[in-house]
Amino acid sequence: MNKSARASALSTVSSLTRVTRFLGASLLTSALLSFTPALALKTSPTIVYHGRIVTPSGSPLDGNVAFKIQIRTPNDANCLLFEEEHVAKVENGLFSISIGRGTQTADSPMDLEKVFKLKGKLENLQNCEGNDENVGSYEVKPADGRRLRVFFRDLSMANAPWESVPDTTINFVPLAIEAQTVGGFAAQNLLRVEENDGTATDVDPLSPDDVTKLRDLLDGKSPFYLTTSSPSLPLPSVGGSGPSNPQPGSIWYDPDSKSIKFHDGVNVVTLGTGNGSGTVTSITAG
Repeated sequence: MNKSARASALSTVSSLTRVTRFLGASLLTSALLSFTPALALKTSPTIVYHGRIVTPSGSPLDGNVAFKIQIRTPNDANCLLFEEEHVAKVENGLFSISIGRGTQTADSPMDLEKVFKLKGKLENLQNCEGNDENVGSYEVKPADGRRLRVFFRDLSMANAPWESVPDTTINFVPLAIEAQTVGGFAAQNLLRVEENDGTATDVDPLSPDDVTKLRDLLDGKSPFYLTTSSPSLPLPSVGGSGPSNPQPGSIWYDPDSKSIKFHDGVNVVTLGTGNGSGTVTSITAG
């Protein structure tokens, strides 16, 4: 996995070893988390969660096991960000599930890719456990991890209750810190397009001609705009039939006819020249 792949959002490698009560018996789960980003593809990222379940006697568990995965905020409100359920076949105690490819529950407020956004504020979050009347908010900080909570139950036993593994934290791997920059430049140093809530917006890439026009504009040399510091105000020069899609009020110089033209909203009008004289034909006194 290359640097950008391992570092997208909260790329994680986090191990946990927890003992929990499962159907009245102690079970040991040992799991490994790894983050698989979407890269440039229009696909959703996944987090691989795999491990081993053994009984108190040390024998591995076999059969179908249901998993409920929650990702929660790392702050005191501890609000639910994402929840989905899986059914995995456990063989010799081993299991592997891809978080992001399960069945998202009705309580899940957002998709997985939004869970690991590195800026902005998430508000009106439900299913919180802090002292805020079960509604909370979370101001995202780039270095924050996320809280992972896992529930599971053995489907071979009728009416088996959900049992939980103690919370663990999804943290950065070292290369994820470097991936917060592009060539050493942080996000705030780069030109980008965002919605008001900070969500990135897809736009077409700039063409070489676009870059040239932008450079001319920054340097004050653009022929498409007038400058107040120039000794004269040159009009855009367009020959032939004029601009391909003129807007009402557009004005330009036609080098072919050596005249100034404008668009009145319907037709192209050529501005006439006067000789400075005229004849008064009548005067009406009021």
